Amino acid sequence: MHLLDTLLNVDQQAYIEFCNEKNRPWCPNGSISIFTYEQGEWALKQVPLTADEYRQKYDPKTVHFCFLRHGETKFNAQERMQGVCDAPLTVTGIAQAEESRDALRSIHFDQCISSDLGRTLATAEILCKGRNILIREEKRLWEVNFGCLEGTKISEDKENIFRRFRTSDYTDVGGENMDMVMARIRPCLREVIDAAEDGDRIMLVSHGNVYMILLQKLFGISFDEVIAGSKKDGFNPIPNCGIFSFSWNTEKGFILDSLMVSAADFAKGKKILLK
Repeated sequence: MHLLDTLLNVDQQAYIEFCNEKNRPWCPNGSISIFTYEQGEWALKQVPLTADEYRQKYDPKTVHFCFLRHGETKFNAQERMQGVCDAPLTVTGIAQAEESRDALRSIHFDQCISSDLGRTLATAEILCKGRNILIREEKRLWEVNFGCLEGTKISEDKENIFRRFRTSDYTDVGGENMDMVMARIRPCLREVIDAAEDGDRIMLVSHGNVYMILLQKLFGISFDEVIAGSKKDGFNPIPNCGIFSFSWNTEKGFILDSLMVSAADFAKGKKILLK
């Protein structure tokens, strides 16, 4: 604000009145301003903008995301809670990853970002075989921490576990809740978007509960809505190596393309949007 008045020859009081009329801060925290020095003259080119305002004006873009759940693991086959503990892919899980790789073969990806848990990295390596892209390992894409319920057979505490699936709250057993998961995933997505070029396509390899949380937090679709829709229309709500498609646009924000579908349905061009 001092520079506006003393260096950049801006009428500070007029600027303050302008901001007050618009009900906006004079200089938002983290804001971006642009000024120049040419032929001995200083000049303000852009009043302070928030990061989102700056993106809309100077960096408009659309970024496409293809989110895949990992292939079946031994814990999945045993119907055990997995979370941040890990189990290797089964033969079926490997085949699922290969099927998804083939379904995506004609689509160009600019980068692949995977949770660095073993099952997701193994899936990502299969998905990216034959592609000239490196797999970036990202801890923030980890599955929800289920606390002391990890390793538990779902059948041993079915009612309690399914109640927790709906709310994604495991804080009372030493794990995470939905807000804690989004606190790590949202800035990860933000960094990916800011670094991407317009039109880039990003492959994300992550986990089933992360997918359900993204649906609720980004698109307002609850666990119960997905389950009800899957029963009504006869689709698997969270298939191993299923493919979930969404985009981010500077003006519109996050845009849902399709709920998660199996590799076979994706290859047929099937999309699922709840009515």
